[in-house]
Amino acid sequence: TVALLANGFPDSENFLRAVGEALKKRLPDVQTKVWNKGNAGIEASDEIVAEMVADCQAAIAAYGH
Repeated sequence: TVALLANGFPDSENFLRAVGEALKKRLPDVQTKVWNKGNAGIEASDEIVAEMVADCQAAIAAYGH
């Protein structure tokens, strides 16, 4: 399972969902879970990080806009 962490900029979550779909085309058995910080100016909360660590084996974070 791959964690996809959006930074909160407009369309960052949509972009990462597209990344997840691209991963699934190359790796049909991969699972993805999406989180959105909601604000690009802050760190991911401890809760989000804990969920990603507990549920996923890898993470992709998208920063910038």
